[in-house]
Amino acid sequence: MVPELGPERLLAFAAAALTIAEGGTMANDRIQPVNEALLDERLALLEKARAWSARLVSKLESHVRGAPDEALFRINPFTFARERNTSEAEVIDLFLHATAQGLFGMDWLLICPGCSTVVESFRSLKSVHNHYYCSFCQAHHEAALDEYIAVAFTVSPEIRDIAFHHPEQLSARGAPRLKAHIFISHPHWDHINAFPFFAPLYIPGNEIAVLGAAHGDISMRQLISAQMDSIYFPVTMREFGAHVYFRNLEEGAIEVEGVRVRTKLLNHPGKCLGYRVDYNGRSMCYVTDNELFPSGHSGYNPHYRDELRAFVAGADVLISDACYSDAEYPRKQGWGHSSVGELVDFTDIAGVKSLHLFHHDPDQTDEDIDAKLRFAAERLRERKSKTAIVAPREGDVVPL
Repeated sequence: MVPELGPERLLAFAAAALTIAEGGTMANDRIQPVNEALLDERLALLEKARAWSARLVSKLESHVRGAPDEALFRINPFTFARERNTSEAEVIDLFLHATAQGLFGMDWLLICPGCSTVVESFRSLKSVHNHYYCSFCQAHHEAALDEYIAVAFTVSPEIRDIAFHHPEQLSARGAPRLKAHIFISHPHWDHINAFPFFAPLYIPGNEIAVLGAAHGDISMRQLISAQMDSIYFPVTMREFGAHVYFRNLEEGAIEVEGVRVRTKLLNHPGKCLGYRVDYNGRSMCYVTDNELFPSGHSGYNPHYRDELRAFVAGADVLISDACYSDAEYPRKQGWGHSSVGELVDFTDIAGVKSLHLFHHDPDQTDEDIDAKLRFAAERLRERKSKTAIVAPREGDVVPL
């Protein structure tokens, strides 16, 4: 079977991503009730269809009753068999008999060989055609039916109504409509390459603003659009379903939905902005990528230090560039990133309440990051600082 990464899966992923961002619960996580009488009747017929392995029909019943909506949409029988340590041939037979009894609908999926997107789905194999156009790849293809056709099963709406039976309502049912602002520090690839994979961009009804610094005559819109040019990436901005708009920022302050956001030009190649968000008496600063030159270096600028110190002063959380250990930094001066020691001293003087070490060198291991954390903690103790120190991990949530 060819992996299925179609737009419906994209929407399901987007719903999950949105609820993580919002701190809520997916509507699809609230399992929809099944038609008990009809399910029992058709399971009984399925049991009589042939002799099944022990508990196989019970496993199918459990899946229909308890799986989230996305797990009941376009079920791959090979995956179902593998996850339950069951014969693939028997599971395929099970799903075919279940379809005959009205538990599932069966679709033939035409898969794009270029991007693995489901281009079209068909109820009958007779309807499948060889020539097709993939809007994601923006290309015409000839389909080899023995290689790029997959079979998938979706629970019948008579048995259990799931969100994917109503694609026109999927965004509203899967997650709330999203209105969001994305602040970009600078357009170096390690900061914008994931942008095209942000699923809410593709959901109609969402409204997303992208804000960041223009670079000369190149606007923020052009910067994002260029990396999504079809030469480099198969999905262009024309495929966005959401209303996405762009705003060029300079050093200064703006208000977003009643929240004050200040910007500061940072010491990094190109044009890079740091952000300070103040709301309801709490504050968070995102200051990376940024190089704090040590005193005595030709790049040291006391005026810049004073301005940056005032920018982050008293912040509840400072997320900042701690790319290099003090031993590594002399070999990488001028690269636009700071040493841990210089950052710790600066943060303590600024009266920041909590420093979060960020933007680690890609060559560093978890042990290297732990060593930087121990060094920073010891340095803060030596300074008798009240600043807390953290090396964040993926998935951490920091309440303010």
